[in-house]
Amino acid sequence: MANAWPLPNVPADELDRELMEEATTLLLSRRRAGFHSVAAVALASSGRRYASLDVRSRKNSVCAEPGAIAAAHSVGDYDIRRIAAVVLVGPDGRTGLISPCGSCRELINYQSPDCEILFDVGGRMARIKSRDLFPFGDIAGQPEISGPPRA
Repeated sequence: MANAWPLPNVPADELDRELMEEATTLLLSRRRAGFHSVAAVALASSGRRYASLDVRSRKNSVCAEPGAIAAAHSVGDYDIRRIAAVVLVGPDGRTGLISPCGSCRELINYQSPDCEILFDVGGRMARIKSRDLFPFGDIAGQPEISGPPRA
């Protein structure tokens, strides 16, 4: 089945491999089975990198990407340029790039539409701009609500 929109495909570079390796190192060194399965590293325009694990409970979970973005924002680093997330793919410690879920894609696009997200495209690592994941991202889903709340 052909894609409705062809994905822009920018070949990965050395920085991408570093971000993926940092996320992999975090995941393998800090994860607790049943609590963490994904790690993300966000690169800000300042050059600083912010990392996070996903967190889970029996009824709730928070993805790793928002954690990395929140860590950057917590110190005033708001311009996220790239983000990589890896997931544990086997019991032997193998990891692979994981595509952000829909909620994370929306969050990344809202916060940093020019952010480049690392993806696995047919077995190859590539970068895709957040805004390119939302070809109609600037169309509001519902009208803005103003005035006093309705009774």
